[in-house]
Amino acid sequence: MKKLADFLVDRRYVVLAVMLVITVVCAVLWPMVETNTDMSRYLAKSSPMREGVAVQEAAFPDSAEVAAYRFAFRNLPDENVAEVLSAIQGHVYVANVEYEAGNPHYNRDGMKLFVVTTKYGYDDSRSQVVRNVFQRELAQYDLTIRSNETQKTDVPFGLLCIGVAMVVAVLLIMSRSWFEPVLFLVTVGIAVLINLGTNLILGYTSDITVSIGPVLQLVLSMDYSIILMNRFREEKPRFADKREAMKAALAGSFASIASSSLTTVVGLLALVFMTYKIGMELGIVLAKGVFISMICVFTILPSLILWGDGLVEKTAKKSIPLPTDGLARMSDRGRKVIPVLFVVLFVGFAVWRTFTPIIFTECLTDDLSDTFPADNTVVLLYETADEAAIAPLVEELEADENVRAVSCYQTSFDRPLTMEQLGEAVSRMGGSMSIPEDTLRQIFEAAGSDTVTIEKAVWLLAYDARFANVFGSGTESLVQQMLDMFHAAAAQMRGPEYSRLVIYTLYPEDSAETTAFMDRLYAHAENDFSGKTWLIGTSAMVHEMAAAFQREFLTVSIITALAIFLVVLLTFRNAIIPILLVLLVQCGVYMAITAMGWQGYDVYYLALLVVQGILMGATIDYAIVFSSNYRELRASYPRGEALRLAYRGSIHTIMTSGLILIVVTAILGAFCPTQSIAQVCTSIALGTTSAVLLILLILPGLLAFCDRWVVKKGAVAETPNDWDNVP
Repeated sequence: MKKLADFLVDRRYVVLAVMLVITVVCAVLWPMVETNTDMSRYLAKSSPMREGVAVQEAAFPDSAEVAAYRFAFRNLPDENVAEVLSAIQGHVYVANVEYEAGNPHYNRDGMKLFVVTTKYGYDDSRSQVVRNVFQRELAQYDLTIRSNETQKTDVPFGLLCIGVAMVVAVLLIMSRSWFEPVLFLVTVGIAVLINLGTNLILGYTSDITVSIGPVLQLVLSMDYSIILMNRFREEKPRFADKREAMKAALAGSFASIASSSLTTVVGLLALVFMTYKIGMELGIVLAKGVFISMICVFTILPSLILWGDGLVEKTAKKSIPLPTDGLARMSDRGRKVIPVLFVVLFVGFAVWRTFTPIIFTECLTDDLSDTFPADNTVVLLYETADEAAIAPLVEELEADENVRAVSCYQTSFDRPLTMEQLGEAVSRMGGSMSIPEDTLRQIFEAAGSDTVTIEKAVWLLAYDARFANVFGSGTESLVQQMLDMFHAAAAQMRGPEYSRLVIYTLYPEDSAETTAFMDRLYAHAENDFSGKTWLIGTSAMVHEMAAAFQREFLTVSIITALAIFLVVLLTFRNAIIPILLVLLVQCGVYMAITAMGWQGYDVYYLALLVVQGILMGATIDYAIVFSSNYRELRASYPRGEALRLAYRGSIHTIMTSGLILIVVTAILGAFCPTQSIAQVCTSIALGTTSAVLLILLILPGLLAFCDRWVVKKGAVAETPNDWDNVP
């Protein structure tokens, strides 16, 4: 390690230049990384829904999601409905408008709802034009327009700035110089930028990863800079040349920084074993970020410290004293009671956390949702040969008060309609296309019935000689236009091999009622159809994830615990210490989950998995710091004195790093408007708080109780303790 330290210091300008070039390259690459909002891309390859999505894309290539908006008019007079409906339908970008007089789904609390579907996706600027145009052109009405789009997951920039400011505040309070935080933030900031650019190797990253990845990398790796700076400060008095002091600091701190980084990386990489691949992505990005931060601490920070050492000395200040002798006394005297207390805590919180409800999607709402919630759409994809099984299912679905509409070939084109219904249906199918009332009457006369299907009406207009000149000189082109629209619309519902049933529900994406509804759909799909079926949609994805979650959580927990156990075992060469540390941090995870439940939260599943990996990988470092100090001191001091000095030697590092992690994530959790990010951050804040409390209040007593097994044989000082004369 000494040769590497010599190289990093002697060639520091070359090393710094290389790292800065890499940073610039990554800054250029960063905007090229796609931000993904389609969570179905993270489903396992064996997922039925993922298979269904692939089948649907192949069978119905033009069925991509289009933008839909809720136009809610308050106190709109009935006589103005037709005028407003016509104005919206006439827009060139509008594909369809849904409204039904008297139907409570569209008329409630003095408001009328028009569901407006555009011809383009949410990301297409033309869809946004529709919203902006009608917000302006219908300004005379009391109109509220809300999108049905799933909200993008992000953290407001101002909130990120507050988070960084809190990191600076904690560093300023806990550090020994006013200038130190600048050096730390520049180093970690470069590491964050490199990590963002290297995400290009993944192809895309989720909006969740983009939003919380940089923040978590910052708070998880800040202590590496603190360790190196503290070691440099210790080495300076021993050397006349501060470059030699830096070499000694690098060589002396390498093991602690590398082991600290390794536990965090291993804990995060356990997320790779999640079936739902958002865990793999988040684990890889964060683990890569922590590793890059470690590299930057070894390559960039030495140059910055040597350059800014004069400013560090000029801005030196006293760090806040943290009295811990009382804790040491309590830990030593209570060493026989503390293990019993820990067992009670561990078992109690392990049981209590099972009562915390788990959710798998955010169930986002807006100010219009209480009256007119956005549609939660579910698609049943089935083999066309099973068409006969659709009619009874459609009948049952239409009787469900939480199903707003059902759309399939039978309901859209093969259902008998009255003259008024037929006119409305054709208008919806073609936007501005409509059939004159006289022509409608002739169609029903030709059919010899009070009801006619759209399919029959289009067939009569296209092929019955009685309608050869019904539209005058333009009959042929208008009929061909109608045929093209009919075939295009029908092709989205029925194909040669597969057909689709689209169910527009008012169920939340994730709730007990939604689960019961999806259970019924899965039962129908399994029992009523002879061929293969697939359910597609957010609630179908939630159903799959919920079924696998307990196995998923257990897998991640076991892999994380075993990996961390092995790392700590290699560090201490002692089996008792890794057992104590892993159980201690796992208790912190259980405490965090339980605390979320006590506050009335339905906990986001990803928050649990992330907090498991992060806490086990990151906060166990604090336990390692204390345990290492205690073992070393125990060779020269009696048990109680070793505890006292271990507290004094560890408390500053534990509290600085711990406070950064707690304060930043707590602020993001409290104020971030995006539920998933808020819950992940709140879980980390609660978990870190729990882990720090356990490390400071429980771990010393456990070490004292297990003293004969955790301290190396022949390296134990036997001088008696004298707590009454502690200086």
